[in-house]
Amino acid sequence: MRGEGDRSSGCTAASGDVNVSLAVRSLRAAVFAVLCVLLAAGGHVLAMGAAPPVWVWPRRPAGTAAMGDWTAADEANIAYGLNSWHPTPGTRTAGTVSQERRGGRRVRHTDGRLEYHDDKPTLLKWPFPDPMGTREVIAEFTMADVVTIPSHLSIPEVRTHMTTEAARDLFAADTPAPTAADEDGRSDQTFVVDVVVRSGGTERRAVARGRDIYAVSAPLAVEAVHRILTGRTRTVGVASAGEIFDAPDFLRALSPHISLELPG
Repeated sequence: MRGEGDRSSGCTAASGDVNVSLAVRSLRAAVFAVLCVLLAAGGHVLAMGAAPPVWVWPRRPAGTAAMGDWTAADEANIAYGLNSWHPTPGTRTAGTVSQERRGGRRVRHTDGRLEYHDDKPTLLKWPFPDPMGTREVIAEFTMADVVTIPSHLSIPEVRTHMTTEAARDLFAADTPAPTAADEDGRSDQTFVVDVVVRSGGTERRAVARGRDIYAVSAPLAVEAVHRILTGRTRTVGVASAGEIFDAPDFLRALSPHISLELPG
């Protein structure tokens, strides 16, 4: 009986070892997936002088989704409509580092290449979809889209814009950090990402809306990691979200957290 008991214990231990091994491998795969995302962000750091805020990383597929079946376009405009921007300490730190590394200059993608410039910011009126409507934006407000979109799409002009209210909040030293406004811990900050791509005289538009620019980053990151672990990717190595995933499908999978309007 002792021998049978020992053999039984041995089998149990072996089975446990297998389970532990699978768990460790899965954990390693998950860590690797996260590192891939961080490496992509590292590329943005090298190109722009700062890491892009986490909440904007996975929304890059909107730019790709707006293209539909186009493989090239003349220009892409991405307008960020935030009703307010209460930055976290991490966002403020990233902004400080960005200013230091860029020497106060901004970055744009024009004539098919990145360039630094210190032109005076200009203000435009951007026609956001309802209910936000037309708002004043800071034109060419540097966002990482000027790096990620041209990395896999043939678009010589890529411009990003930010509502002036959000930019004012971001740069004001006394703007408080976000606070919970519902039982899920989300703030009352809302956002709309409005992407317009143009080829010749034809335009296509994609719109993503949601609430709490920071809280929404969790399901976005989980969806990205899940797709990497299950092999639902279109390329390997360091790539932007719009290139590595099926952009429209990725965005539709987030329907509980964002609302989406795509061309066609």
